[in-house]
Amino acid sequence: MRALKVIALLSINWLASCSSAKYAGPWTLCIVDATGHATCGPATVRLANRKIQRWDQVYLINYTIALDSVSGLVRPRNTHYGSLLVDHDGSLTVQVALANDSTAWEADGGNLSAEGLQTRADTIGGDWYQSCYQGCPAHGRLTLVRSR
Repeated sequence: MRALKVIALLSINWLASCSSAKYAGPWTLCIVDATGHATCGPATVRLANRKIQRWDQVYLINYTIALDSVSGLVRPRNTHYGSLLVDHDGSLTVQVALANDSTAWEADGGNLSAEGLQTRADTIGGDWYQSCYQGCPAHGRLTLVRSR
């Protein structure tokens, strides 16, 4: 009987760990600008070991695309990192960092933000905008497609 309890607890913990890393793994990140030009490349998403503000889950994104080809960006930098944020209601936000340092959650670093993203099968997508106080005009579509 004790062995069954241990197996049941291990199974519950394993299921919890699988669901908590739901978005971890290899993806393809595509950023389409307002002109329709697509910039795509591989991205790796991994669960971070911390919470930030209101987000229930924080994932770090490492990608290998050149953002300087995205039309209209103010201060484009090829930082190669960002975040996937999961709110308590399950809604998703992706931030692609354009800041000078490794802070992927800078409020006004000119980062690309995509909020209220839609999920379908192995695809996450929605509209992005560049967040900056001076009013950045850049916008477009962002998609993450899970690699197989």
